Order: sequence, then C-alpha cells, then structure tokens
Amino acid sequence: MHLSKENDRLKAVSNETENMSNNTSVLSINNHHESIAAQTPSWFHVTLGVVLLLTNLVTIISNGSVTYALLVKDRKLLTRLSVYIITTCCLNLLMSTFGTPMVVASCFNKVWMFGEFGCSSYAFFMTFGGLASMLLLTMISIDRYIYVAKRNLTRQQPTKPIIISLSVCLLMTFGFSISPLLGWNKYTYSGVGTSCAIDLATDNNNGQSFVITICVIYFILPVSLMIFAYGSIYVKVSKESKANLGFSRRRTFVVSRQEFKLKLTIEQELAVTITSIIG
Repeated sequence: MHLSKENDRLKAVSNETENMSNNTSVLSINNHHESIAAQTPSWFHVTLGVVLLLTNLVTIISNGSVTYALLVKDRKLLTRLSVYIITTCCLNLLMSTFGTPMVVASCFNKVWMFGEFGCSSYAFFMTFGGLASMLLLTMISIDRYIYVAKRNLTRQQPTKPIIISLSVCLLMTFGFSISPLLGWNKYTYSGVGTSCAIDLATDNNNGQSFVITICVIYFILPVSLMIFAYGSIYVKVSKESKANLGFSRRRTFVVSRQEFKLKLTIEQELAVTITSIIG
C-alpha cells in the first residue's frame, strides 16, 4: 500500500513536471518573439505599420472596384474568366479586411496583441487566402492558354466546369490551411513578433514535410504552369502578328512604319504584362 502511494506520488510529480515543461516551452516561444519585438527599433514597427496600412487601403479600393464593376456595374463583363477574377478579389478583400488590420495594429503596438487564438485565426485566414489566390492565378493562366493558344473553348462555356474547378481549389486549400491546426506543422509568431504564419523554421520532420509539400504544390507547380501558359500565349500572338504582317506585305507590297510599330508595341506590352503576372 505504501509502494502504491509512492508510485502515485511519483506519477503526479512526473505529470506536473511534463506540464511545466510544456508551459515553459510555450512561454519560451512567446518570450522569444516578444524579445525580438522589443529589440526591434520603434521606427521600424511604425514604418512597417504605415506601409501595410497604405498598401491595404489600395488593395481594398482596387479589388472592391473590380468586383463592383464585374458584378454590379456591367454584367456584360461577366465571363468565365471574370468568375476567377471575382473569386480572387473576394479572397484579397477577406485578407485585407480581416487579417492585415491585425498586423497593422500590432505594429503600432510593437508586439502581437491578439493572443494565441488570434494568432491561429489570423494565420489560418491569411494562409487560406494566399494559397487559394495562387491556385486561382494558375487557373486563369490555364484558361487563357486554352482560349488564346488552343482556341478550343468559346465564351459561352458552361459554368459547371468553372464551379468544379473553383470548388476543388478552395476545398484543397482549406484542407492544407487547417492542417497546422490538426498537427501537421503549426501556426506560430513570425517576423519581428507582430504577425503569425506557418512555422517555416521547425526542425520537426512532420513540420518540414508540410513546408516542402506547400512549396511544391503552391509555388513550384503553379509558377511552372504560368510560365508555360503565358509563354505559349506570347509565342502564339507573336507568330500571328508576324503572319498577318507578312500577308500585309504580300497584299500591298508596302507596310507602313506605323503599323509595324503598333504590332511591336502590342507584343512588348504583352511581354511586360506576362512577366509582371508571373513575378
């Protein structure tokens, strides 16, 4: 009986020690980021807050204007491409109205001010919005490739394929975004302690596998597809432009310098636009 009581006491001490260790670990993480935030110059926090605030206002105005123009002002502009654009704009508005103000307030406060729950909520919504936007940009490039380079689809494409592709993108992204809350990697403080994100510096194999998977699915693959799609579009437009120019030469034997400059300008603008989108 005495041995039983002694074992119970040892178990209790062991559990208490483990709990203290876990709490100490959490506190050390919090103290680490609070220490970084405290050591960061005040001017940096304020400058970052002002830049994010101005950028956020531009984001809200631009995305709101596009959404209003496509949904309300002129319904004729509502094509299959517009559905992707509107969804992307809505995701940007979600991040701008919910997430960025939390970081701006924390920057002026010089430390994250919304606690653990706020950190996880912020990181989840920003991760979901950012990753989903990346997939939607990829879908837009694929749509443009099919329409411009292949010309297999008309403007009257059924809405069902669009709804399916959007649903797959959003559901897949939701699954990856909620994974850190379920134990695959985690959401934690980042930067100078005024924002939260996926833990990119983890030494845990479980966390590293998540980072690698996200990098492949949401960065390497989308950028590769966009480079291929927009590169093919540029080659297609360039060939058609030169073919039309050659036909004009054969037909009239004289090609105006203005016409050549116009075609060259269109190609240059297209190249700049494509590079900007991929960037």
